[in-house]
Amino acid sequence: MEFEFCLEFGIWNLEFIIINGPNLNLLGIREPDIYGHHSFQEYLGKLKSEFPDVSIDYYQSNVEGEIIDSLQDAGFKKDGIIINPGGYSHTSVAIADAMKAVPARIIKVHISQVFAREDFRKTLVTATSADGVICGLGLDVYRLAILSFLRESALTCPGRADERIFYGAGNAEKPHFPNRSEKLLSEVFFPSFF
Repeated sequence: MEFEFCLEFGIWNLEFIIINGPNLNLLGIREPDIYGHHSFQEYLGKLKSEFPDVSIDYYQSNVEGEIIDSLQDAGFKKDGIIINPGGYSHTSVAIADAMKAVPARIIKVHISQVFAREDFRKTLVTATSADGVICGLGLDVYRLAILSFLRESALTCPGRADERIFYGAGNAEKPHFPNRSEKLLSEVFFPSFF
């Protein structure tokens, strides 16, 4: 894969946070035919093992205001945010506004294929505030979001000056992620590297 170059030289010191919204604390228990049989804590352990060279923090809340506080805090400190707003995806203009207000790159994920479910789930108020959207692939959506951030970082990592010039001025200690005005991901993200 394209990001092996950065991994090989140990250049990364990237920090991500996963923010999960309402009822995602019940993964493994709630509707396992839709959301799977594993808790998020189990899955998070696997993610951290698969990506030992990056920092992956985790936050979950059932309260809209707490999710907004977490976005505002992480959005100025982290290299990337992976958010699953749960049911707030369909209703929360406030979370959408918080997503737009921060400079961090944001990928929005959904475990289930929301477009194949009830009609109300097909309206994603928060989607247009994200740099990308991945849905319908089970818990693997979180892994794919991390791979997307890493791929983008590899294209901007030090030592690949041709790409750094094209994508923006990099920093030898922390790769540059283009901001929304330099957006590289489409509104709905389809990984091109698989």
